[in-house]
Amino acid sequence: MAACVFSSTSILSHNNTRYLSFTTSTMESLSSTIHKMGAAVIDCLPDAITHMRDEAHQKVVRFVDVMTRDKDFGGRVVTRAACEPTTQNTHLPPCDDDLARKLPALRLDHRPLLIVFCTSAHDVSSCVKNIRTVRPQDPPKNDLIDCSAMDDTMMSADDKTTLWMGAGCKLGRLYHFVSQNLGHEFDVSAGTAFSVEAGGLMTGQRRLRNVIEESWTGGGSFGVVTKFRLEIVKAPPRVTLVHLEWDLNDIIHVISAFEEWLPSALDDFTAQLDCWATHLHLQGKFLGNPEEYLKMLSSSPLCPPRSIQMMYLSPAEANLKISCGTDATDFDDLIGEKKSKKKSDFIHRGKSFGPEGAAVVRSRLMQDKGKTAVCQLEAYGGFFSTCEEGELHDPLSYHSYVLTFIVMISM
Repeated sequence: MAACVFSSTSILSHNNTRYLSFTTSTMESLSSTIHKMGAAVIDCLPDAITHMRDEAHQKVVRFVDVMTRDKDFGGRVVTRAACEPTTQNTHLPPCDDDLARKLPALRLDHRPLLIVFCTSAHDVSSCVKNIRTVRPQDPPKNDLIDCSAMDDTMMSADDKTTLWMGAGCKLGRLYHFVSQNLGHEFDVSAGTAFSVEAGGLMTGQRRLRNVIEESWTGGGSFGVVTKFRLEIVKAPPRVTLVHLEWDLNDIIHVISAFEEWLPSALDDFTAQLDCWATHLHLQGKFLGNPEEYLKMLSSSPLCPPRSIQMMYLSPAEANLKISCGTDATDFDDLIGEKKSKKKSDFIHRGKSFGPEGAAVVRSRLMQDKGKTAVCQLEAYGGFFSTCEEGELHDPLSYHSYVLTFIVMISM
């Protein structure tokens, strides 16, 4: 390695702080030395990268070989490593590595070396066991088990008030199953984004936030949830689906009034406020009739909307129209393919935005006028009215009974 010799330097002093000053020739010499050091490192680096890459690829090839010999494995392995795919199962859609690695949250761009699509609990168990044979100590952080194909839904055999759903079952398929097999008056309170899969939604409560054993990730010592048991709720025969709109100029008042009013509103009402670059849209579901909702709305601090649309529907029909649009009438739309929108990381807040925050949102939306930017504000974490002053200790606590807002910008 080249030695670095400094010349033509001077020491400057100011407030007992000493600075080293270089002349132009010294800086040129230093720059040249750094380039030489960088070249020396680069000369050595490719071999190290190749070694690490080859070692990881060899482990994947060994894993694929082990999975190939499992005659009961019904899934598919997708990898960038130089090996043949294990199966060509016709019941799984064709998928190459580039497509397989893409997550629904398009803002993320991870590229795992190994992706295993599982279709049963046996596939998951076999995958976890066999990965230990090639990584007995090395934590498999470059591998991904995909349970999206495990999307079966069925009634519980011993209890007609519960059902079982696979970890890869999307909410749309769940709502479709309930509406077609149980009737429109039954409901499962799971949200309105019908492209969300159960595994990512129902294991995201973060109830266990301080797990010491989680740091011991070696040896494949982890579990994979393959199915969920859900309780079915018998809702009122009809509910009121609400759509309100305001001009964008009302954004500061509407946001402030919305977050002030929602904690004290009836627990029978759930709502989401979408702030677009052209208008504001409040969408909600009320467990009552339209007359009762209008009475509640008139007592709220919200200013009069420019338009009000209400539909008196069965719970199943309300879920369909919330998820697929107000014009949707075919329940098969719930099980259709839907691309996930690109969105920013959401923001958790335990305190209100206030007029200042609303003004910032308005300014951000105005910058993207004509595009598809949207700010979504909604409450989560329990019943709206159970928020207690000073109760919030961790703004990332999904299970805390607090009013929290989520902001997402879709581009």
